[in-house]
Amino acid sequence: MNYLEVYLKISAEQYLKRLSSDLKYDALYSLMAPKTFKIQLPDFEPIDVYETDLSIQLMAKVGELIDHIDQEKCFAYLLNANYLGQGTGQQLIGLHPNQKTILLSHHIYFDIDYIDFKERIEQLFNYVDFFKKHLQTKIPSFLIER
Repeated sequence: MNYLEVYLKISAEQYLKRLSSDLKYDALYSLMAPKTFKIQLPDFEPIDVYETDLSIQLMAKVGELIDHIDQEKCFAYLLNANYLGQGTGQQLIGLHPNQKTILLSHHIYFDIDYIDFKERIEQLFNYVDFFKKHLQTKIPSFLIER
């Protein structure tokens, strides 16, 4: 058995079950489709989880853009935040193809252990929360007020 085969035996659902158990929160995640899950914590936007053959994709909504924003400034801000992963904790912030929703995404390969997986989930929630607050206070014209 080679290195890759060992990690392919671990699934996103196994990690999510263990995380649910550790947090003592049974409603932590739900199965949306085969290998597609939604993580939901109270007071947070849900995180979509997609399992591929070699990795787990995490995708979280940061907010909705208002109409008639200066797209050039918005794109410059997102590119700057992504520069070398410094402003995003090695995650990616960008726009959904609908050009209205800011998303934060993270790609996790299966060559990690459960502790690393748990920390990355926590980090994603923290960065979503940070960017929501940051965009509403520093650049209030970007997001719709709710």
